[in-house]
Amino acid sequence: MAKSNSKRRSVSGPNGSHERAGVLVTLPVAGWMLAVMGILIFMLAHVWPASGSEDSGDAVKKLFWAFRLCDETRLLLLVVFAGAIGAQVHALRSFAWYVGTGELTRKWVMYYIGRPFIGAALAPALYFVARALFAPGPAGPAGVYGFVALASLSGLFSETIMAKLKRVADALCGKSGE
Repeated sequence: MAKSNSKRRSVSGPNGSHERAGVLVTLPVAGWMLAVMGILIFMLAHVWPASGSEDSGDAVKKLFWAFRLCDETRLLLLVVFAGAIGAQVHALRSFAWYVGTGELTRKWVMYYIGRPFIGAALAPALYFVARALFAPGPAGPAGVYGFVALASLSGLFSETIMAKLKRVADALCGKSGE
């Protein structure tokens, strides 16, 4: 009887069998992912520059904290938040798919928890590369949309972006081991 129960609770993978994530794992992870997405969207919306604002360094007010952001700092924060949102969209889609098919295993839980941090870290790297190559100098209002879109895509497709950045680094610095 125990043997049939273990078959029901495990998924066979390339490295053997992995324990499926039950409700006690799935619900907190889903709650975490949705809460993080809500916070990221809230922060992106509140850091976004006011429309028609000519004032560099608009004040940003969050709960009990008010501070001023220069345009470049604001753009960098927008890029970080957009990268995290893109990664979180990817994670939510993947999580929903594996929960829906009943194939979510415990070993993937940290992947889903860590995705927004990966996107938030990768987006500025891609932003700095794009900024240095294509848009030196201050970014105009249209540039903000482009950089935020690029950051969102970097989070959404982080594996692909990391491979492309590695090829750029190899081209500029030579392949490692040469």
